[in-house]
Amino acid sequence: MILVDIDVPVMGKRYDFQIDENMQLGMVARQIRDMICLQEQCAFTGKDEDLMLCDPSGRRILPPERTAGDCGITTGMSLVLV
Repeated sequence: MILVDIDVPVMGKRYDFQIDENMQLGMVARQIRDMICLQEQCAFTGKDEDLMLCDPSGRRILPPERTAGDCGITTGMSLVLV
């Protein structure tokens, strides 16, 4: 498990998450969205495929079919969910 900070600009908040380094990032993004929506009591009205995890330090959009391990995501990194 990897501990990362997730910035969610649309919510104006930052969250701490543990993510599985072997799970596809598209699935990770959906799980993060579901947990945030549950905590904030909000509804997501977009499409699953529109969710993106980004690595601002590397200035890249993380491919949803790759894993965190594949992308070099490590504990302590900050990611952005858009």
